[in-house]
Amino acid sequence: RIRVIVGSANLTEPGYRKNFEQQAVLEFTPEGDLPLSLLSEVLAFLERMRALNALAGGGASNGPRQGLGGFLASVRKQVKGWEEPMWPRAQARAEFVVVEPGAPSLFEQLEQRGWTGTGPHTVHVLSPFFDRDAGSKQTCAALHAVMGKRGVRKVVFEVPGTQLPDGTHELAAPESLRESVTPGIEHGFHRVESIVTEGDLEDVHRPLHAKSLWLIWNDKTVFTVGSSNFTKQGMGVGKGPVNIEANIAYLVPPSASGRFQNIAAETTPPVDELDLETDKVKFLPDVVSETESEQREFFPLPQVVREALLTNPKMKRFKDVPADQIALPKKSLKLKSRTPLT
Repeated sequence: RIRVIVGSANLTEPGYRKNFEQQAVLEFTPEGDLPLSLLSEVLAFLERMRALNALAGGGASNGPRQGLGGFLASVRKQVKGWEEPMWPRAQARAEFVVVEPGAPSLFEQLEQRGWTGTGPHTVHVLSPFFDRDAGSKQTCAALHAVMGKRGVRKVVFEVPGTQLPDGTHELAAPESLRESVTPGIEHGFHRVESIVTEGDLEDVHRPLHAKSLWLIWNDKTVFTVGSSNFTKQGMGVGKGPVNIEANIAYLVPPSASGRFQNIAAETTPPVDELDLETDKVKFLPDVVSETESEQREFFPLPQVVREALLTNPKMKRFKDVPADQIALPKKSLKLKSRTPLT
């Protein structure tokens, strides 16, 4: 049995113990529960990421790059001879959708791989981070481009926020999202309510860190969860830097839409629907994207990770390098404090 987990959680204690996150879990078994072609796409992605590992070095005989290569080879060997089923026609299927330099945007890939005919009339965007004004408008325009061209169309942003004693709703989103950049498409807002769970000693507040997209046309649905924030870099939109992100898109036919939506709805946080005409809504002006908020490009690799990776006493490459001088790109492993707005 092989399990693949793709989602929003970073490899941090808040990511696995505190934040509100969403994860997609894929189980591959010898009996052929899921097509192995899906697993092959995941392994190919990890191979591309392995090639980007600057720490291991091309000449090292052992280390992170070589260890990952050996692991991927063992997975391929394990699944050799397993059954290769096809997706049932009347059931939901999953697609592994990657954002990376040189690839189409996430929106374009969803349109190409999961949507035929009239585009979605409603999209729900769940994201804790957004670009500032110009970037958010470009990301919205890219989303609008894959939506339907006629009829009532709406994008609903589900964003973290708080309600003040005077009734004002503060939203952790830029003001530029208030008005649509495309005629005929409306923007609406849901404030993600404070997520609190009971603990043994005290209640635990769970900051929103999940990211998802709901694309809906009548009873047809595409539901995407993963690591992509609603930002230019997270969605792979336009020119400029592009993040490396991994997402799972569930393509749901009409026959399975009702049951799947009931299941998926359980993964979404509680929200308060807002009316911009009657409710007092304040967009926070200092909201920044997750990428923009990273002030250092590199940070020291924790000693415990170094010891876990470099256990071979014969390996000389990093043997005499102090732990605080070994660094990884911050996108690879995030260690940062969490607040209710993250």
